[in-house]
Amino acid sequence: MKYFIHGHSGHIQDENAIVAGKPKYLGWGLDFELSPGLETWVHFAVPSIGGGSHGVRYVQLDLKTGSADAWVTDVHVYDGEVRFQTLQGKWKALTTLDFGRVWTIHGALGISVRCVRGVENMSHRFQFLSVSADFVEVPT
Repeated sequence: MKYFIHGHSGHIQDENAIVAGKPKYLGWGLDFELSPGLETWVHFAVPSIGGGSHGVRYVQLDLKTGSADAWVTDVHVYDGEVRFQTLQGKWKALTTLDFGRVWTIHGALGISVRCVRGVENMSHRFQFLSVSADFVEVPT
C-alpha cells in the first residue's frame, strides 16, 4: 500500500532561512526559496501502518528545484524517534529511494530532507508536491 503526504504538509525547520521568511503553503504543495548562504530541513509525517505488521523499503520525493544550484543533500528516515536510514545525494526532481531491504515500522514514519543552495545567481526555489512510502506486510 502506498501512502502519500501532500507537499503543503511539510514543516520547515528554520523559516528564517527562507527568502522573506514566508513559505507558501498552496493547494498543490509547498513552495519556498532559500536565502543566500542558508539551508534548512523540511519534515514530513507520512501516514503509517505501525505496530510492526508492515514495513517500508521505498520512499518517493516528488520535488522540483528552480535550478542546478538548489538541491536536497540528505534524507533522514525515522520510525518514531529512531532514525533508521540516512541517505546522501543530490536530488532536484522526482526520485525514488531504496533502503535495500524492508524496514519494519513500529511507530510512525517521518521523512526529513535537507535543502541547500549554492552561491550562483540562479533560482533557489524548492517545490514539494508530495512524499510517499510503500508499505508491505512483514511476514510473521
